[in-house]
Amino acid sequence: MLPLIQQYAQEGRSYALVTAGVTWATYLLLRATTDPRARWWTAYALTLVLASWLHEFAALALVAHGLTLWRSGPARRDAWRWALAAAAVGASSCLWR
Repeated sequence: MLPLIQQYAQEGRSYALVTAGVTWATYLLLRATTDPRARWWTAYALTLVLASWLHEFAALALVAHGLTLWRSGPARRDAWRWALAAAAVGASSCLWR
């Protein structure tokens, strides 16, 4: 392989992992709003914590998810669970910075 191509492939790998994490978090958000079990919200929060750990801009997905949830008129339980997940992501990102 050409060294220049290899360099850009290695740099792009971390962004691909962040994108995968945000994509999984979006899936878990959709699953959490349709299933009343708390394990989906836990998985959602942990996935966003991992994605935010990989790159700090992944936390912006949390804002986008919050706006989407707000516009869809969530159940009160879902709004509180999202707020708890958002607090967990925010607190965890403050711990390692």
